[in-house]
Amino acid sequence: MHKVILMLWLLIASTSAQAAWVLVTSNEEAAIYAEISSLSKSGEVIKMWDITDFKQKIVGVNYSSVKSLREYHCKTKQNRTLSYVSMSKNMAGGLVVNSSNFARQWSPVYPGGIVAALWKTACTKR
Repeated sequence: MHKVILMLWLLIASTSAQAAWVLVTSNEEAAIYAEISSLSKSGEVIKMWDITDFKQKIVGVNYSSVKSLREYHCKTKQNRTLSYVSMSKNMAGGLVVNSSNFARQWSPVYPGGIVAALWKTACTKR
């Protein structure tokens, strides 16, 4: 388990330094960034990395950002998270606090939300 976390941390550290993060949306709580260069397409399904970067510390939470790999189905307007890593510092920096490589179920993209902005970015940049 520790080897998996270490490998994830090294992957994040190396890709974060090279990544060109583009601001997708922002509110008073967080800014959401996408790595457009990470887009990979298979039919109508697109994978893309994103970062949720929290603007303030959240009470009871010991991470400042979450880097996620998500899939977006452009035709059916659905999405799912494939993996994520919660990091101690902003913009996926610092230490790994929590991680998961468990692919979630497909769910609808609801209008007006953060995922809708990411879906639009992924599906229009392909």
